[in-house]
Amino acid sequence: MHPAAEEVLRGDPAGAYASCDTRTQWQYHVALAEWERRTGVDRVSLARSALARAEAGKEADGADAPTAHVGYYLVGDGVREFGMGSTTGSAGARKGPRLAPELLVPLVVTLATLLPAACIAVLHGSGSPAWVQVLAATAAVPLGWVYASTISRTLPWHRRVHLPLPRLRAGEGRASDEAVVIVVPAITTSPARAHALVQRLWALYEAQPAAEFRFALLSDFGDAPAQASSDDEAILAELQAGIAALNARARDSLGDRFFALHRRRTWSATQEAWIGWERKRGKLLEFVRLLRPGSPETTFRWQFGDLPGLVSRASIPFVITLDETTWLAPGAAAELIRTAAHPLNRPHVDETTGRVTSGYAVLQPSVLFTLDPPPTPTSDASPPSRGAARAGGPTFYFSTLGVGMHQGAGALYHVDAFRRALDGAFPDDLVLHHDLLDGFVGRTGEAYEAAVHQPLPKTYLAQAQRGHRWLRGVFQAIPFLLRASGARRGTRGRNPLTGVQRFIVAELVLLELAPAASLTLLLLAWTVLPGAPTFWTLLACPPLFVLGAFLLRRAVSLPIRRLRGGRRSGWGPALHRMASAGFAQVVLVYQAFVVVDALARVAWRLGVSRKRLLEWAPRHDSASTSATPLAAYWRALWVSPAVGALTLAALAAWRPGVLWIAAPFAVAWIAAPVIVGLGDRYVFGVEGPT
Repeated sequence: MHPAAEEVLRGDPAGAYASCDTRTQWQYHVALAEWERRTGVDRVSLARSALARAEAGKEADGADAPTAHVGYYLVGDGVREFGMGSTTGSAGARKGPRLAPELLVPLVVTLATLLPAACIAVLHGSGSPAWVQVLAATAAVPLGWVYASTISRTLPWHRRVHLPLPRLRAGEGRASDEAVVIVVPAITTSPARAHALVQRLWALYEAQPAAEFRFALLSDFGDAPAQASSDDEAILAELQAGIAALNARARDSLGDRFFALHRRRTWSATQEAWIGWERKRGKLLEFVRLLRPGSPETTFRWQFGDLPGLVSRASIPFVITLDETTWLAPGAAAELIRTAAHPLNRPHVDETTGRVTSGYAVLQPSVLFTLDPPPTPTSDASPPSRGAARAGGPTFYFSTLGVGMHQGAGALYHVDAFRRALDGAFPDDLVLHHDLLDGFVGRTGEAYEAAVHQPLPKTYLAQAQRGHRWLRGVFQAIPFLLRASGARRGTRGRNPLTGVQRFIVAELVLLELAPAASLTLLLLAWTVLPGAPTFWTLLACPPLFVLGAFLLRRAVSLPIRRLRGGRRSGWGPALHRMASAGFAQVVLVYQAFVVVDALARVAWRLGVSRKRLLEWAPRHDSASTSATPLAAYWRALWVSPAVGALTLAALAAWRPGVLWIAAPFAVAWIAAPVIVGLGDRYVFGVEGPT
């Protein structure tokens, strides 16, 4: 750090610089050094200029405003005012020419249209029937988007957000009476399950024993044909006794540390059943309402633990939500809190649009997937690690466009901003994939230096079940692609999503349609498309096409690297890509079937029946640890061997000349139940087929 520049920065009018941790302070100095290199102005003068602007910002907006902090002009949105360009980058970023983020959307759209346009031109010129042209061009749209998305991620882009996000030192910027509530939304279907969920709170307490943390179970009864069920009283009695026992063991000066808030059922016309209002999304919205002073109206009819007493005695700025099987890595909660407390990350809600325009109402840590189950209250509270894998940094759209992705695992919510932005943002009984849309409206920041542990589904079938819900949630977001999609109550016709956010939703929809498009184009390639079937086959399979490009690049660069004496890299990444591409083709038919089924259900429910729009399989229902017989894989994946056998028979009868390229695919589809079932057991080591 430059001593003279350090002395200037410590004059920060907001007083935040001295409270930042060493890594964040170092980021500020790196930014000064980079700008000194670019402009020729010495870094001390640059620091003084930032300080002067911060002092002016304090006078205009107040000491708590981001504009009063010198970091706003070094690594925040104020770089535009500072005259240093419209984007910032991380320390250590690659040098050289970079593309402006504003070009990303038009570039992807342009690239994505090339493949459908080429298909139409080729097929029209060959005199193919109109139905073939229409079907092939339609299938080429999602595939073109896959290729465009893949290409765009290989290009050098300026970064919209300075990464990693700045943070304060531990214990800085927080009042002594602040509390952070860690909540677990769940559906409680039996007294035994109620007992297990209460013990889950105790396990969280053992992992996060600091006095600032409180723990709450946000509970619903299971769906029922009537408002009351025979097990309800026993469930409530178990929750009440369990929470009372925990608080007797751990109550402190702020009062109770454990809470169970249980909601009454309300009638859902779309589900035609009595359910918890808006399921998990509704629980979170109603809980943040309860954290306001006064007595807001919610459906939390039963409250165990003195939550009103906590609200009256303590400030609760943040809530961290965990799924039933999600665990915070050591230090992750503190990392999220320190990041959320930094002035540049504090959210500002536009009262007119209801959107968070700066800062973040949601902070999302990295998700580390593991094959191990979460620890139990009686086991070692250290996080699982077998088979762990995590992303090494932010998502592409956060680093490039500043649009973070809320993954629903271990996220931190800024209570006040989340309530103001999300309460009433979407119509009832429509949003299934609420994490994605809530994260957009609340503006998600990715605090990827923190991590949460998420066990993977035990089997491929369980993963497919969860994936079907994901698909339906993405497809149910299609109405929000329209500019005017009635959403926020009191602002009729206003879409809560921005144009860039709608672009990302559109991309997700098209990428999810890719398996069905790939299967369609493959079958056309082997039957009616003109030209070489090999070319059409590779074009229809993006994983294979990308794998071929990767291996070609590696084959060309390897001799050059050896001549230069560079470090040899192993074949691990190549083998991983080959296995992934191969498995994608094995399950292609089944994945296409799941996509078409999900899309058809959503189209019927949105356009015709308006029923079952909140159909949801809780995570614990798809997390069975019992062995899955091989026959179950044949029953679930029956469509794959059926399509494979029909393909072989049809081609043998009418186009035997293409069997040499189609047969490997068809045989893999026929064997898919065996490959998937044995893979669950012998590759991943889970209780698979018996």
